[in-house]
Amino acid sequence: MEIAGDTRGCCCHKDHLTSSEMKVITHVAAGRSNDQIARRLHISRHTVATHLVRAMHRLCAANRAEIVARCYASGLLVSGEWPPAASPRRCIDVIGHPGAPAAYRAPEPATR
Repeated sequence: MEIAGDTRGCCCHKDHLTSSEMKVITHVAAGRSNDQIARRLHISRHTVATHLVRAMHRLCAANRAEIVARCYASGLLVSGEWPPAASPRRCIDVIGHPGAPAAYRAPEPATR
C-alpha cells in the first residue's frame, strides 16, 4: 500500500505525491476528464476525484489547471514532452506559498 507523504528513499523533509496521484495528474495535464482518466486507469471516477482532491491539498492548488501548473513549476511533470510525463521526482516544493499548510510556510520575520 502506498503511503501519502512517504519519504523513504528521499533526503528531503517535504511532502510527496503518490504515484497514483501523479498518474492522474499526467492525464489531467493531457486534458482528459475524470471519466476518461477512470477508464484509462481502470479505476472509478470517484477514485480519480479523490486523488485530485488530495493532490490539490498537498500542492495548495485551487483547481485542476493550478495542479498542472504547480507540477510543471516544481519539476514533477517533464516540460516539453507530449503526452505529459511525470519525472521521477515526487517532492512538493510549496515552501513560502501563502496557501501552504503551516508546516510549509516560510517563518514570519521577527518583530521588535
